Amino acid sequence: MSTNTNINNTETEMKNNVQDPTKILKFFKSFALIILNILLAIVFGSLIIYSCKVAQSNILPTDIKCYPYTNSIPNIKEIDININIKKVHDTLLSNKIKFPYETKPFINSILNFLLKCKMNPHSNGFENYFVSILQSIIAFDFKAYNSYYGILNEMPEIVTLIFGPIITILFSSILSLVNLVYLSLLWFTNLSWFFKKNENHSGEGEPKWESITMLEPINFLISIALVILFICLFWVSFFTVIPFVSTLIIFLCLISYFTVSAIDSENVKYNILNCIKDNIKYRKKGIMILLSLSCIFLTFVHLGTGFGIVSLLTILLLYFNIIPLSLFKSNIPTNLTEIVSFKEAYKKCSNDKIVSTKNSRNFISKIIGGLENSVSKILPDSIPVPEIKIQNVKLSNIKLPKAISDNVIQSQDTLINNLNGLNKALSK
Repeated sequence: MSTNTNINNTETEMKNNVQDPTKILKFFKSFALIILNILLAIVFGSLIIYSCKVAQSNILPTDIKCYPYTNSIPNIKEIDININIKKVHDTLLSNKIKFPYETKPFINSILNFLLKCKMNPHSNGFENYFVSILQSIIAFDFKAYNSYYGILNEMPEIVTLIFGPIITILFSSILSLVNLVYLSLLWFTNLSWFFKKNENHSGEGEPKWESITMLEPINFLISIALVILFICLFWVSFFTVIPFVSTLIIFLCLISYFTVSAIDSENVKYNILNCIKDNIKYRKKGIMILLSLSCIFLTFVHLGTGFGIVSLLTILLLYFNIIPLSLFKSNIPTNLTEIVSFKEAYKKCSNDKIVSTKNSRNFISKIIGGLENSVSKILPDSIPVPEIKIQNVKLSNIKLPKAISDNVIQSQDTLINNLNGLNKALSK
């Protein structure tokens, strides 16, 4: 009797739920929301995975001594990078992609503009003050993100896909606070630009920077006034301009990782959209399991026990391929080869002599430097050095074995030649 009663109650519940459109609507709304959340998680996780691959290629502007911060073009070693890593027969395999250096990230357009301002023959110290700050903070943030993504890149891709977005949000929040401190330091350390003047009056070539000294009292007082003004403005900027600049640069850096394209092993273009599609395609089984569990749970909650049991049985039939729809079949990437190193690509500036107008001295040393330059104009360029004459010494009166005597004479001649060379160098 109790069994028949339960069956009757289940049938009645199912009829009531079918006749109640609000419950069905709630089920589909909830299920659609879960599908959307899973898709968003895959998209954001794929963005982080792709950023890790870009960071390993080391093509983004992380070195302030290289282009596009200066005119020194970097040499970057092109390497194979693992993506779509799968374990097949206890062996880790992956597809391979490469990032050509010719691929220009989004941020390069901004850095090229800053470099043009810096190398403009009509450039001035006031303009370069801001250019130097922006270049330094951008290079710093790219270096920070490359190091961070390098750590994530060595983790399993599924871990990066699931937890990468959350960890990246936390890291970016910490970096924004670090940026506030670093921008504050740059605000003061770059005040030395107010003590520089451009002596290139031809309007061609690069700027020629000279220090403003106390021998130019008007320019020197203007420089002092600008320093005092910007020290006062700092306290206002710290709560307004600096936080805005910090957040904007972090956003631009993050976007730059998504804007570069790679090529795969078949020389076909590979970008962020391909990465998203691959993660949906090759992780279909995991996605279907999540959707199935969500569907079963929501069916029990919104449509009752009867429909819940039906959904559970249907999904089990699909999972074990009794209903042959292959929804839970895993897709394996093609062209898989053994994984390679996750080490970041080597980068070095092509020229030892870097084209840069940045002066490392602070503004206090500029004041002292002005006094040194003033004194140097009064003192002579060189101080005469007395000539040192070396007289040859004969060893004929000293009786030594022939082998030792020859060695001593040879050593003496070498010493005399070295001293005479030193004497000529000093006399110049």
